[in-house]
Amino acid sequence: DSVTISWKTNKDADGTVLYSKVKSDIEGTGVTKVSDSNLSLTHSFTLDDLEENTTYYFRAVSKDESGKISHSRIMSFETKPLEE
Repeated sequence: DSVTISWKTNKDADGTVLYSKVKSDIEGTGVTKVSDSNLSLTHSFTLDDLEENTTYYFRAVSKDESGKISHSRIMSFETKPLEE
């Protein structure tokens, strides 16, 4: 399974998605991180090879040229069960 996480920023910024199957890991060490250091107003990441029928937690993070960091609240999505 895969999912695409997209967002916009009001200033050019980089983008990172932190995700995990454990909500508390988003702010810790057990998190998976995908990022793009190119500065842009639009950000989109496809998370691949996700387990089916599983809840994942994620947070989107951006840092602009001046170093200001903005992030979303922790959100979740659930992948579909494997079809028989």
